[in-house]
Amino acid sequence: MSLPKLELFYSPLCPTCPKAKEIAREVVEEEEVEEYEEINILSPDGGEKAAKYGIKSVPALVVNEGEPIFGIPLKEGLVRLIKEVKV
Repeated sequence: MSLPKLELFYSPLCPTCPKAKEIAREVVEEEEVEEYEEINILSPDGGEKAAKYGIKSVPALVVNEGEPIFGIPLKEGLVRLIKEVKV
């Protein structure tokens, strides 16, 4: 079983990013993940990582370096996605 790696891309100027971070943190506390990282797209490294995935809006969640999921994640949907990745 492999554990998922989650990357949450955010901006400190984004009004919806705090809610996305809250949901992601709740799920990470409840589910097993290999790694969780919150990435500020306004930082030089964050901007570079965002460009790698083609992220131009936030919040955006990337699971195992896959396609970004944009917007505030639903907790149930994120839990389901993590469980699918673990299988």
